[in-house]
Amino acid sequence: MKVYGPHVPVLLSEVLESLNLAEGNIAVDGTLGQGGYTSELLTLVGPTGQVVSFDLDREAIANAQTRFAAEIGEGRLHLLNQPFDAWERMTEATQGAQPHAFVLDLGLSTHHLTHAQRGFSFGEDAPLDMRFGDDLDRPTAADVLGSQSEEELADIFYQFGELRNARVLAKEVVAARPLVRTTDLVEAAMRAKRGAERRERYLAKVFQAVRIAVNDELGVLERALNTATHQLAPGGRIAVVSYHSLEDRLVKQLFQEASRDCVCPPESPICTCDTTPSIKVITSSPRTPSEEEVHTNPKARSAKLRVAERLTPTSRH
Repeated sequence: MKVYGPHVPVLLSEVLESLNLAEGNIAVDGTLGQGGYTSELLTLVGPTGQVVSFDLDREAIANAQTRFAAEIGEGRLHLLNQPFDAWERMTEATQGAQPHAFVLDLGLSTHHLTHAQRGFSFGEDAPLDMRFGDDLDRPTAADVLGSQSEEELADIFYQFGELRNARVLAKEVVAARPLVRTTDLVEAAMRAKRGAERRERYLAKVFQAVRIAVNDELGVLERALNTATHQLAPGGRIAVVSYHSLEDRLVKQLFQEASRDCVCPPESPICTCDTTPSIKVITSSPRTPSEEEVHTNPKARSAKLRVAERLTPTSRH
């Protein structure tokens, strides 16, 4: 398959095969990034189809405006500098038409990691920002670390980083205030470190926890999927590629809930809820990258793909 950009997304062929897109369809790329999925979706929906692509990063939008200038001019591509749960903006772009596919690649963009001033990497001395976009109203990582109580910080580190030393870490962060640089967070985190876990793996969890809190990543994901499971065109597919257990667990849970045809208590002798599932789950277990792909791109190792299909409002299993 021909790829038109410098970046080949993880599990690209598996995602595209799972979508069942046809010419004239509408597809949504919730995570534009470097445009890998967007370019392929444009090919699949053809000259009469449309693609709507979201990204909070203005630089990603600007790059896509240059790269896909022809498609934008033809009305085939709509770029939205919004979070991917802004479904109403998508329907405005498509004039109310329902999309036939919704793709999310939840991996952290290489662009974020290689731009030190964003503060996503513990390996670079940079301001503690971590915002995906340029919304000056959203608190930075420094703001979150400086304003939350010790108990609230412990919850962030435990829930979003799955860190066993969350309480000790929160105490060290509070004691180190104000934290304004990534090195400040690294130093506080290392003072709280316990056990034999590798430094890099431990710090990756710490930075992940703060980043998720700053960008409300799990909240955005939950809202987007809850909407998509009810608003995609019947037969439309949702494909989500996740990279850590928190995301994958949430996707699995939301898909399971939306595919249930009964929510009555287990002790109820008969079903009285009259629940109708909105989706059916296509992937009974997540698809993972091939050995060849992992060899070519080691960062793909943790990727998991889950796919669901929108049912008609009256469908049942």
